[in-house]
Amino acid sequence: MLIKNDHDGPGVVPGRYAGEAIPIHDGPTPQSIADEEQRRRADGLAGRISAAAADAARSEYQLLELLGEFDAMNAIRYWNDFKSLAHWLSWACSMTPGVAREHVRVAKALRRMPRIAELFRDGRLSYSKVREVTRVVDVVDETRLAQLALTATASQLARMISGFRSADGARISQQTKRQVAWHEREDGMIDFRARLPKEEAAVLLAALEAAKDQFGPPPPKPDPCGDAEEESAPGVGS
Repeated sequence: MLIKNDHDGPGVVPGRYAGEAIPIHDGPTPQSIADEEQRRRADGLAGRISAAAADAARSEYQLLELLGEFDAMNAIRYWNDFKSLAHWLSWACSMTPGVAREHVRVAKALRRMPRIAELFRDGRLSYSKVREVTRVVDVVDETRLAQLALTATASQLARMISGFRSADGARISQQTKRQVAWHEREDGMIDFRARLPKEEAAVLLAALEAAKDQFGPPPPKPDPCGDAEEESAPGVGS
């Protein structure tokens, strides 16, 4: 602590004070020391919380991985009196029916999303984020979903996924109706039949148009009456 014995210098307004010398603290105060200690403690707690959250994500991934394997082998058949895997999970793991159904849905979707599963296993994605991206499995490109999940907050990601589902609602319902089939005829020709969403059909039609331009239009069909007309034409003129 420094004691100023005069009233001149920085911070002293002339003519405002003429009393005893003013003690001036030029070091940390007890309050600032306490605040700094609390800040360091808060930083430590924040780090431990983040580490625990990553551990929780890895544990959640392990649960869902086991659940997906359990479902794939239809292991529920070895238990009686359960209506579904979600019903069994609710009983076995003390989950509410809704939570159990959601876990089963996510576990099944993760088996088709290797990149998301890898990030989840490493603790880089939370269950909240994984739950959202699995809502559009096989509809939105997984690489794009992974990038969004890594860069957006959980609430931002939920809004984006909601937007995908809303904008592509008709598309999602069309996925089950998509069909592409063809077979080769005895004469070497190919019969082709497709039922596709409009934007996918546009790509296919463009490819067909390009092929038609490349090989030219098909030859005209022969006129069954053409030969008879040609033969009779000279007689008409005579």
